Amino acid sequence: MKKIKEALKDLWEIIVFPDYELINGYDPIPMQIVQPVAPYTYKGELIGVIDANTILVYLDLGLDTSIKRTLKLNRIKADVSAETKQAVWEALFSNDFMIHTIKKDGEYFAEVWALLEGEFYNLNDWLVTKGLAKVVG
Repeated sequence: MKKIKEALKDLWEIIVFPDYELINGYDPIPMQIVQPVAPYTYKGELIGVIDANTILVYLDLGLDTSIKRTLKLNRIKADVSAETKQAVWEALFSNDFMIHTIKKDGEYFAEVWALLEGEFYNLNDWLVTKGLAKVVG
């Protein structure tokens, strides 16, 4: 099992983070949280922030294929304020980020990992720690 995990980690570094070494050995997405090549995980490109809870993105599906999707941030209810909307915009605009999508009752939700304050964080959790969102069941 350990050899498989190491091989997958190497593949993850090559495909998703080609400049992985520049992160000073920090594991941007801990293996326990998101397995490499996890289903429904995509590189994202921000188109816009609809409100603090909802983003409009292009999802890179691979093989030169991308789709445009509106996604709600999973597990949280963000403050509907200009400050929170701006924080989401600044976190994702012109930054590399990954999106893991979850479909619930016909709607798409997202766990978003982005480079925030010099390190990779889960954006959903980051908004909660900054007091800009609350966790919902």
